[in-house]
Amino acid sequence: MVLDVKEFDYMFDYLCGKLVEIRVHQVVLDVQGVGYVVILSRTDSVTLERSLEKPVQVYIHMHVQQDGNVLYGFLDKQLRALFWDLLGVNGVGPKLAQNILEALSPQGFVQAVQMRDAQKLQKVVGVGKKVADRIVTELQNSKSFQSHNLVDSVIEGTTPLQLVQPYLLNAGFKEGAVWGAFKELGGRSKGLTAEELTKALIEQMCKNTHSSS
Repeated sequence: MVLDVKEFDYMFDYLCGKLVEIRVHQVVLDVQGVGYVVILSRTDSVTLERSLEKPVQVYIHMHVQQDGNVLYGFLDKQLRALFWDLLGVNGVGPKLAQNILEALSPQGFVQAVQMRDAQKLQKVVGVGKKVADRIVTELQNSKSFQSHNLVDSVIEGTTPLQLVQPYLLNAGFKEGAVWGAFKELGGRSKGLTAEELTKALIEQMCKNTHSSS
């Protein structure tokens, strides 16, 4: 039996500690002498590679189950909010929720729900038609999902990305990889033309792939 996530939303908010180890989809944080194993998306793990042996802050969700507790981590608090919304959908567990947000990117996920695009959700491994329809229906009617003002907060300032993303997807790049590269660029993406941003994203994705291989 998995306990209701809402009972534990406020037990931990974040962990601050030295990043001492990076594993596949996991990191180890040393917090005052205690090593916490935290499950992260591949995108966040790659982002943290530059911070090995440095202090980092990771937002936490503690998943409580009979065979032990598992910590899921997020570098972005808004991303954790989306994760919690997905956990509120019947039949969606933490692993699947994390896979959805990584495969589609936060922006892509929000747009899929708002546009009732269940077929887009079905492209994620583990998401069948029933689960995809349930995600769209339940989140469309979720006050929590609507109260985050997610469309504005996720899309704000990313108009250049929206312009070049279709080209990159048609070229064979994964949406999650594009989003991860855009996060890596950060402020460097501001003021770039569509052509310059496309080139910068491709270069960043190549660096990410090389560093994770």
